[in-house]
Amino acid sequence: MDYTPVWARSIGLYSMPFDISVGKRASVIAGGVPVGGLVCSEIHRASRARAEAATTSIIVAIGSEAMFADGVASAFSVRAAQYRAVENDIPVVRAALLGPSAIINADGSIAAWMPEGESGVLRGAVQVGPAHQTLYTRFGNLPLTLFIAGILILAWRARLLSKFPGR
Repeated sequence: MDYTPVWARSIGLYSMPFDISVGKRASVIAGGVPVGGLVCSEIHRASRARAEAATTSIIVAIGSEAMFADGVASAFSVRAAQYRAVENDIPVVRAALLGPSAIINADGSIAAWMPEGESGVLRGAVQVGPAHQTLYTRFGNLPLTLFIAGILILAWRARLLSKFPGR
């Protein structure tokens, strides 16, 4: 179920409940290219995008921010799609019901754009390479976490040595 804010639940608004069950992963192949898919807010989860990018050459992220009155959520979703493209070195197509929609290159640049509130078909070309994994796709935040932990351990050790100079 999608997230429903507390204030919305307090006035009786709820997301639609649904039942899902785990099945076998069915790969989508379009024109000989393996395609990964993200739905709604999954584009905001780096771990979901990493899982899709590990075995595909392009990610298609569909969604709708219709429940949000301003364009902040829509802009945030497009930015998140750009981050996922750069993190995984993979093109992302963001298709939103009420916009904005974008075709995003692997470097995060926007190749084609359809603004919020405009209806139509967004067309553009995407450079798709063979499926591969970046260091981020493979290891996620682990290297950064280990680096920060190392710095904290060194700082703790330096502080300990300054308190007890004879050690």
